[in-house]
Amino acid sequence: TAQADYFAAIGRQCGLGEVASDYEFESALERRLLPPAPLPAREAGRERTRDVVLAPTTVPGRHQLRVDTGHPVLFDHPVDHVPGILLLDAARQAAHAASAARPCQAIGMTTRFFRYVEFDAPCWIDTAADPAAPTRLRVTARQYGRECFTASVALTTVPRANDRFEMCGVG
Repeated sequence: TAQADYFAAIGRQCGLGEVASDYEFESALERRLLPPAPLPAREAGRERTRDVVLAPTTVPGRHQLRVDTGHPVLFDHPVDHVPGILLLDAARQAAHAASAARPCQAIGMTTRFFRYVEFDAPCWIDTAADPAAPTRLRVTARQYGRECFTASVALTTVPRANDRFEMCGVG
């Protein structure tokens, strides 16, 4: 059938061998790289731990991308690489985690995608001040030592009653 051919092609592209159904595809992906423990939800700017796409590391300004293929929104259909929306959320969460001011939220993002992030190896998310825009943070995703994605993220504090917007501190 066309569906079986589709999943077989995706399985070959992912290095999963022959898969003939969405069940076999998901099962094969689950045997790949399991997601590490997440950052605390509040640190990532999330309310639910399930929505955190970053894991802590021992390197300051660096996180590991958490790829949970069971997430109902980020993986609502079979794919053969990490979806771009997951990288966008990783950039937002990394910027939030690096911000000196809380609570804050992303109000702008300039992105560039260079190559696919694959399922079979860790992807490292590095965050630093953006040298081209001092009020922004630069977030870079690397896998196999190669740059896959960059984002320049602008943040603002979340206003409370009678507060005004201010740019979040980058330091």
